[in-house]
Amino acid sequence: MYVSVTTCDTSGAPSDTGAIVGEEMDGWLSSLEGYRGLLLLTRENETLGLAFWESEEAATRHDALRTEFRERMLGLAGVTIEGVTGYDVDFARVEL
Repeated sequence: MYVSVTTCDTSGAPSDTGAIVGEEMDGWLSSLEGYRGLLLLTRENETLGLAFWESEEAATRHDALRTEFRERMLGLAGVTIEGVTGYDVDFARVEL
């Protein structure tokens, strides 16, 4: 499993932006092969978006589309992207 982590400056965005953006992004990403889920972590003025993929190759296959959608969606929400980084997932156990 692979995770793409997007770090965002949310200081200019309304407080309810995360849930709205998360739902929209998940709805769109779920149509892409290899997508496994999305998690948004928020604190004052910063949000981390973790998009989970079956593999790095699956994420890379859709990189241009993901970048275009992410930049358009977050720009409309008044959020600034600070960086995007990828990680291999060595272990995961989550109950929400």
